[in-house]
Order: sequence, then C-alpha cells, then structure tokens
Amino acid sequence: MKVAHWTFLNGSGLSNVAVDIQEAEVKLGSESVLCDTSKSDTWEKGMDADIHVVHSHIPDSLSLDKSKKLVTIQHGSPEHVFEMSLRNGLTGSYGASDSLAIVGFLLNRVNAVVTFWPRHTEIWNTMTQMPVHTIPMGIDKEFWKPVPKQRLLTGNPSILTAENCHTCKWPIDLMFMWPHIVEKKITARAHFINLPYDQHRWWLPLAYMNNTRYTSYISPVKLPKEQLRNFLCAADFYYSPVEYGDFNRMSLEAAATGCKVISYRGNEWAHYWITEGDQREQVKEILAIINGEIKPRDIPEVPSIEETAKRMLEVYASI
Repeated sequence: MKVAHWTFLNGSGLSNVAVDIQEAEVKLGSESVLCDTSKSDTWEKGMDADIHVVHSHIPDSLSLDKSKKLVTIQHGSPEHVFEMSLRNGLTGSYGASDSLAIVGFLLNRVNAVVTFWPRHTEIWNTMTQMPVHTIPMGIDKEFWKPVPKQRLLTGNPSILTAENCHTCKWPIDLMFMWPHIVEKKITARAHFINLPYDQHRWWLPLAYMNNTRYTSYISPVKLPKEQLRNFLCAADFYYSPVEYGDFNRMSLEAAATGCKVISYRGNEWAHYWITEGDQREQVKEILAIINGEIKPRDIPEVPSIEETAKRMLEVYASI
C-alpha cells in the first residue's frame, strides 16, 4: 500500500506534523511519500498512491476523482476554521481563502477523518457521515527530551511562550496579566518569541502601554529546532494558551523536554491548569504556581510519533 501525504511544506506546525508522520510511516516499512501542494513538480511521485492524506489541500484531479481513497487530518480546531474563513471573507477580496468551504467539502468527500482531539471529534461527527478517528498526536521523543540546561533565559522564574500567533493561542492574556504578575514577583521575566513582524505594530504599543516591555523580552525570532529545544529546557515554565484547554504540539514538546507547562484547564499534558476567561483570576493562579504554592499535576506520558504512525496505518487499512 502506497500513501501520499499532501501539505504546504512551509515550515508551519501543520507541515512539520505531516513530515514527521510520513517519516515515521517509512520507518515502519510503509511506502509513504510527501508532496508539496504548492509545488506541482513534487506531485508525480504521489499521484499513483493507494491512499491520499490531505493535511491542507490536494490537487483537484485527485479530490474530484471518487475512485481515489482520501483521508483528511483536521489539524485546526473547528472554531478556528470558522473564524479564519469569516476573517478572510470580510476583506472583500476576490477568491478569498475559505477554510470552512474546504473542510465542508473534505468531510463529505473523504473516506475517513482523523483528528488528535476527542473534543473536535464530537464536533466533526455532527458534520459528516464518514468515520472520525481520534489518534494520539505524537512527537519525536528521541529529539524532544531534556538536554543540559543553558543560561539562555533570564528571570526567576522565566516564563516562555512561543506559539504561532493565531487568535486561538496568541499570548494576549499573558501580556494583559504581566504587569500584575511582575508587581508581586519582581524577579520574574516573560519571553514572548515568534511574535511576527507584521503584528508588531499592535503588540509592541500594547507592551509599552502597560509596562510589560520593561520586564519581558519580545522577539519575532522563529527558532531552529535545536535552539527551540534548548530554550524549552532553559525555561522554568512554558505558557500554552490554546483555547478550550486543547493541547498542541508545542505543549507536548515542552512537556517532553521537562519544562513545566501552564495551560488552560483541560490540557492533559499541562503540569498546571489556569482558568480560561477572567485575567484577574489567572493572575492569582499563575502567582500561586510560580511561588510553589500549587503542586504540579501528574501528566501522562507524551505520545511518540511512532504511535501516531501506527494508528494512521490502521486508519488506511480500515478503508
């Protein structure tokens, strides 16, 4: 059985997951190839595949051919899919990207749907008659593991956040809270990285307005894999503000390196939960965490990418 993974190989979290799954499938003995949807010269090696895995988009010649077996991995939350579709539609541009339309088509065209979140499964199940499989989101645990701690981040404690800056997980709450946190814990330092240049005209004025800028580090830097691991191992806490208590790849990688993860209530791999909503309550909870007043949760073992690949092979076999 030959499998083709289709994605935009742009270095995003989504494409990194696609690459990791494809490589893990190959290690398990599967004939699995990777095709860059944005580069037609990579398509030929995947056109004859028995199973086509859609991570973002797929050529029309495959998606409209009902003899082809398709699996879609729904990487984004249903709420964010809807929001991005609405946002792009409001620009008034011709041919605006419509993620909701793409997902609606795929959910009723493919032979199986895959997600990493049980919460998402319940929502997608109301929109499709296709089987929805919930599988573990695994990571490369041979790489994401503790390494000797380097003096990379200042602060006692240091709190790192490095999410892709989408509204479903951007660090707006931490920036609103930071003046109140540092007022009570003057030695604390926040490190906001991966804040893109094209958003600086909003983030930096806010950071100056409420004095967050004086006791934090803000950078657009998107760290190479090895350096990101070093930063995670150097941080005292990783802040993962993914909506609704969903986990994500970054929180798994942070937990696997031994960094203590702070996230909204429900994230299974977070050592500490804070309450989504009122930032005043979150300030109290974070202060209690960094002052050692709350015992960390016992978290389950972070899944491996091999587990993910094995479950994907089971999905392929089912169709």
